Amino acid sequence: MGTSLRSLLLGALCTLAVVTTTQAQEGRANHRTGLWGGIGLGYGVVGFLDCDGCESEGGLSGNARIGGTVSPSLRIAAGTNGWYKDIDGVGVQMGLLSGQVLYYPGAKDFFLLGGAGFALLDCDGCDGESGAGFVIGAGYDLPINRSGSLALTPFVNWIVTTIESNPYFLQFGLGLTFN
Repeated sequence: MGTSLRSLLLGALCTLAVVTTTQAQEGRANHRTGLWGGIGLGYGVVGFLDCDGCESEGGLSGNARIGGTVSPSLRIAAGTNGWYKDIDGVGVQMGLLSGQVLYYPGAKDFFLLGGAGFALLDCDGCDGESGAGFVIGAGYDLPINRSGSLALTPFVNWIVTTIESNPYFLQFGLGLTFN
């Protein structure tokens, strides 16, 4: 992992830690119930674990998910994570379609995410490669209305795959979650 990628990851994690400690919402009614969903945009970096000499590439990244609430501390969802960049006129994209679990420790709005599913690496004019994919991540729901049914959600996710050369991507961004 390059120095700039480490610095980027460290900055995102520090920002997330500051947000989680300064935005605790005590005494608010539970807003995690029923059907929910979210969508987010941000920046992502793709790299390859089994490719000496390959450089990582940064580009547009995003996610979307929809699911149900099992309990105030546990949600399940079907979700997507994606990355895109135009490299010398060729569109390159990587994505994951997965089942996801979000765990909210305690009564706070910080969550941990895990999931598994189908990953795809593709480019314009070439045969795509596919395999299993896994996501781990974290985020924080910052309520933007009194009921907490809308929230800004900063997030960071790490996606790894079983595709040949083991491509991965790190994404971080800001989303909107609705309950």
